[in-house]
Amino acid sequence: MPETPDWYMEFVAAVVARLPRDIDEAAARRWAGSPDQLEEALAAALVVAPVGAIDSASPFENDKAAEGMELVEDVAEPELIAAENVGEVQIFGDDEPFMVGEDVVERVRSMSPKLGQRHAEFLLAHPDMVPEAYNRYTLVFAGTLWRDSAGNHLVPCLHRSQGEWKIMFGILEMGMDNTDRMAVPVGEAPTAATAVPEAPAAPVSEVYNPNAPFQNDKTAEGMELLEDVSEPASFTVENLGETQVFGDDEPFMVGDDVVDRVRAMSPKLGQRHCEYLFARPEQIPEAYNRYTLVFAGTLWRDPAGNHLVPCLQRSRGEWKLIFGILEMGMDNTDRMATPV
Repeated sequence: MPETPDWYMEFVAAVVARLPRDIDEAAARRWAGSPDQLEEALAAALVVAPVGAIDSASPFENDKAAEGMELVEDVAEPELIAAENVGEVQIFGDDEPFMVGEDVVERVRSMSPKLGQRHAEFLLAHPDMVPEAYNRYTLVFAGTLWRDSAGNHLVPCLHRSQGEWKIMFGILEMGMDNTDRMAVPVGEAPTAATAVPEAPAAPVSEVYNPNAPFQNDKTAEGMELLEDVSEPASFTVENLGETQVFGDDEPFMVGDDVVDRVRAMSPKLGQRHCEYLFARPEQIPEAYNRYTLVFAGTLWRDPAGNHLVPCLQRSRGEWKLIFGILEMGMDNTDRMATPV
């Protein structure tokens, strides 16, 4: 009889260590007498909860700097996260009134520990790791804090809508209630041995899809979609043209004059065309590098009544996707993206 190798004995010992300690004699004999039941019991005992690796150096999936916001704070710890490590705590007590303004900002900033935007984006990509008990809450990942040009403080949140988790950026000054819960790390940190491998990036489709969902859906931020153009349905970079919004002899304009001019222009390309090109920056003609390309076939309105349009803007040698507020004005470096 050949000698059993040490590695095999170590493996058996590791399996035995994973078995529950409350097995009774009847269950043990039943499993021993049924290979199928024994296989099922061992499979259950050896299941390891998935764990996600958080790369603090990775770019945000939703980088608000591209929209002109300032990153004030960012927490990427813990670097490994599992479902059992996601906790939630009340931000305001049941006996506290609904609060708005600086009181909310100060309370949120003072709380610790907190999970941040990279944790939120990881969980959004792995929604099965969000405990079902949290479905009734908006989870606030305030370890990452942004400030917009108006001085408002925004934090990434996961919000349940139509049976799915959505990411949105809530303005702290607008207030919170007890359905808003701070996402916090709890329990012992998981080990890297059980980390979920990163899925390979999906290949970029070479075909424009006029029915594709928006990659940057502003309804998740409380905005209203007023207009949307997805035609032409067959679109390639050869169909990209640009035209001036205001003539050389016209003064710099702001306010409703800009909104009226932009809405009156036709034809226009929309957000899906913008996102299609953003995924293929090398295909955008170099001659357009000096412009901000405005894809005003898609028009959003925010809670304050401002009108926003998706734009491609060149910054530090790269194309960035931003949402420009029409009321803030345009000049001759802003060019309407049109089909040709």
